[in-house]
Amino acid sequence: MKLLEEYQELVERDSVEISCLWKYLQMFLYLLCAISGYASSVLFYTLWEQIFGGNCPLWAKAILLKEDIKLDDIHGVCKINSDWWKYIYIDYRYENICVVYLITSFSSCIFGIVWFILFLMCGKGGYDVTIYPGPWRIVFPAIYFNLVFTIISIYTHYNLQQGYKTLSKNIKNISSEIYDMCQIIVDVSDCEIIRIYMNIYNFYTHNLDYMCNIILYLQVIFHANISYPFLHFFHLCFIVQEILKYVINILKVPSVVMMCSWIGGLVILIFRIIMINDFRILRIKIYELKEE
Repeated sequence: MKLLEEYQELVERDSVEISCLWKYLQMFLYLLCAISGYASSVLFYTLWEQIFGGNCPLWAKAILLKEDIKLDDIHGVCKINSDWWKYIYIDYRYENICVVYLITSFSSCIFGIVWFILFLMCGKGGYDVTIYPGPWRIVFPAIYFNLVFTIISIYTHYNLQQGYKTLSKNIKNISSEIYDMCQIIVDVSDCEIIRIYMNIYNFYTHNLDYMCNIILYLQVIFHANISYPFLHFFHLCFIVQEILKYVINILKVPSVVMMCSWIGGLVILIFRIIMINDFRILRIKIYELKEE
């Protein structure tokens, strides 16, 4: 027999042959997108409106107006009950970034529910006659949407994390500038003494920074009115930074979950295409039959 033609075709597999994990794992990730998106939008709106009064804290720039502080006012700034806030200017210039983050989080909730319902209505894949004859057709629109939303979620999470670091760094700079201006001489901190002692005797120092934060909290609570007036301002800056750090860390959890859920959904869809999960390869050969 003479081989005339040989080619391959993709044939839809029966849905019974396809694992249900391809469907339910994708649905679970979309459910996480919806829940984490809702949590992120609520927490961020609370941070934006209730704590910062409608001003966007991301990438905000805090500046100490040194040129407005006269020589006679320097001693007053260093006092405990002084009105030093009037010499600090905070520039909330990037309000659009907060708007984008809030819209992204709320959109993640909405689209997560939409795609969850779509995958719930469709079969596991391959050829299925229950609701839709070709449930695999939803994969290509889903992979394009997941790709776009993955990029957006990574961008918004980056702004959340780096924008907070910028604000926190500016607050630390202000405390350092006022510290230098007041020219206060402070002895070695208790935390540094403990660190040296533990290093000498080879103690385990993994959680030393956490213990130092506790020591600073106790100093704020019990020694706020000690002989150095500026320490009241320093402790106040420390409290503000720790509160912001606590709030942002809570907000980071749903933000990271939202970003990772969209990335995870995209990875599963890509693997589904690479593995040709919904099809099987049918090899066809055509021979010429000789007449006897």
